[in-house]
Amino acid sequence: MVRIAYFGDTEPNVVVLEPPGEPTIDIEFVDGEEERWLLMEHKGIRIYHTTRHQDMFSDYYYSTERGRDSDDSEPEVFDVSDLAPIPVEEAGNYADLFPDNDDKRLIAYAIDQGKIDEGGLVDES
Repeated sequence: MVRIAYFGDTEPNVVVLEPPGEPTIDIEFVDGEEERWLLMEHKGIRIYHTTRHQDMFSDYYYSTERGRDSDDSEPEVFDVSDLAPIPVEEAGNYADLFPDNDDKRLIAYAIDQGKIDEGGLVDES
């Protein structure tokens, strides 16, 4: 497998293998920006890192849109510390899904509870 990373919103370049008729290889085009910003995907909802002061990722703020700043007040940007804790009886399920990251577990639980969707935090008013 050959991975070709590209950056930006353009379509990846086409790779032509010469000469025709030779054995083919699998090529995966990877959006380098997507890969860099993406924290996780759960049930089809992508969660991205946010930036703080435009030069580094924020530690506690995430977004359902790539490229957002942690100071944005839109519902797409949220503070993970505002999410409800996972009940003890369900905690093991989320630890199995994301053994390496508490934030991912909390976000996955919030998605499962309908508190986060593709548009960010769900307004319950």
